[in-house]
Amino acid sequence: MRIAIHEYAEGGRTAYETSNDGGEFIGELEGSRKTGKRICAFIDAGCDDNDEGFDRLLKAMTWLTKEIKKRKLNAVSAK
Repeated sequence: MRIAIHEYAEGGRTAYETSNDGGEFIGELEGSRKTGKRICAFIDAGCDDNDEGFDRLLKAMTWLTKEIKKRKLNAVSAK
């Protein structure tokens, strides 16, 4: 499984799935591409298509969420 998510600076998002190697477009999951618009945040996530793979990805995403919250808190505190 490989999913990409783009958040646009002016609002909105697109999420889509590709083959595991990224070579084949499988389909849109949400939103639509905004060609020429600034992507201000993006995630490219992939894992094996089994319970262990999904669990590893969820564990990695949990770590990433905690790290982002920590950095956001530090950035706000620094102001």
